[in-house]
Amino acid sequence: VFGLACCSDVVILHASARFGVPEPKVGFIPSQIVPFLVRRLGEGPVRDLAVTGRVIDAGEAHHLGVGRYLCATAEEVEATLDGLLDDILKMEPEALAVAKRLVLSCATKEDRAVLDDAAESLVGLLRRPQAAEGIRHFMAKTQPPWAKRQA
Repeated sequence: VFGLACCSDVVILHASARFGVPEPKVGFIPSQIVPFLVRRLGEGPVRDLAVTGRVIDAGEAHHLGVGRYLCATAEEVEATLDGLLDDILKMEPEALAVAKRLVLSCATKEDRAVLDDAAESLVGLLRRPQAAEGIRHFMAKTQPPWAKRQA
């Protein structure tokens, strides 16, 4: 679950969540998740967890950046999820996919290459009819047709 959380775009933590890197305790390594943990949390916290076998609670996981949203109850998790879905479903799908690729590329490319790719992606998106339509709706303070849910 720890690795999956660190691969996810958006993570909601319930207060009862616990995370750790127990593999070295039983004689092997967390080879499949460590790259994602390091990318999300940084080398220091992951090294600490790997060499100590310590388990962290949801509060510390939130502080380290495992999840952005920390909820005390199941009801709060549901309400947070509903709000996030409302936000995400208002995004134009292709622009959302390109934005996600751009963010992910920042971790693997040099700054200049990221900026070049970002400019190229922006020009490509602005040439689409959805861009003009989105701008019209923004200026008119109305929802574009791809906004599937209302907050």
